[in-house]
Amino acid sequence: MKVLLFKIFLIFTGLVVFTTPVFAAQNSTNQVAVEFAKKGEFIDLSTDAGWLGRIDGDITKLTNSHLNAAKLIASRGIRVNADELPSILANVSGDISRLSTSRLEFALKTLKTTVLNVDEFNISINKVVNQGISEDYIFNKLEYIGNDSWKTSAGLKFQGYDPQGLTRIEHIMLHRLNNMNKDIHGVFDNSLNIVETINEYALLRNKTISPTILQPNGNYITIIDTGKVIGNEGGWLGNWDPLTKLTIISADPNMIYIITAFPSR
Repeated sequence: MKVLLFKIFLIFTGLVVFTTPVFAAQNSTNQVAVEFAKKGEFIDLSTDAGWLGRIDGDITKLTNSHLNAAKLIASRGIRVNADELPSILANVSGDISRLSTSRLEFALKTLKTTVLNVDEFNISINKVVNQGISEDYIFNKLEYIGNDSWKTSAGLKFQGYDPQGLTRIEHIMLHRLNNMNKDIHGVFDNSLNIVETINEYALLRNKTISPTILQPNGNYITIIDTGKVIGNEGGWLGNWDPLTKLTIISADPNMIYIITAFPSR
C-alpha cells in the first residue's frame, strides 16, 4: 500500500521518471497516468503502462466516463484517439464492455458514422455468422450500417427484411440448401462465400450480358454470366444441372439495394 501511495504521490508531483517511449502525439505514459490520477483513478505503473500507452490525443478534455471507456478499450489492446472518443461514444447505446475485443474494434470504426445499439449490434453479427460467414470476413470486408443492414466493398447494400422477417442476407442464404417445395431453386455451391461472390460479380455490373430489367413488382433483375459453375439447379423439377449465371434482384436499377440473389441458367 505504501508503495502504491508513493507512486501516486510521484504522479501528482510530476517526479516520475520514465524510460517508456512516447506512444502518441504529445502523450507519454506519464502524462496519461497523471490525467487518470487527477480524476481519482489509481494507477499501478508496473501493470498499467501497456494500456496507458495506447491512448492518443488530448485526454485532458475527457470526462470520467470517457476515461473509463478509454481504459476499457485500451486494456483490450485497441488504440484510442481521445479527440474522437466523445463523438464516437455519443453514437452508442448500451454497455460496450459486453462486446468481444474483435467486435469492439469493429464497433469503434462503425460508430464514426453510424448510431449503434450494442445488443442489436451483437444480434446482427450473430445472424450473419449463423449463415456460415466468418467474423474475420465481416470485420474486414463488410460495413455495418445499422438495423441489420450491411454494405459491401462494391457498395452493395443488404438492407431490410423479406415478408417472413428474414434479413436480406438470411434470405439469400436460403439458397445454400435445396428446396424441394419449389419447382426450380438455384442452390449455391457450398464452397463459396456467397456474399463475396455476389459482391465480386456486382463489380462487373457494367459488363453484364443481360440488361437490368424492371419487373412488374417494381424490382429490377440482372443476370451475370460468371463463366464458372457457382451452383446447381435444384427444386422438385431440377436435375441438379450445373449453373454458371448469377441472378441478382435489386430494388433499384443500379443494383445497389439487394433483395436476393441465386444461381440460374
